[in-house]
Amino acid sequence: MTAKVLEPPRVGERCAVVGWRLGVDGRKLYSGTALYTESGRLCAIGHCTWIVLRS
Repeated sequence: MTAKVLEPPRVGERCAVVGWRLGVDGRKLYSGTALYTESGRLCAIGHCTWIVLRS
């Protein structure tokens, strides 16, 4: 999991978090995440690798 804060939101500022699938490679899942303020300013971005456990 990695993330980069571009500009922190102000205290009390409403925000929205969005996530999306970047890809799949066997049991590995890749996703992206972004944090936006209510006015649409991008505050942070992230990337994550998930591994699905075997049953």
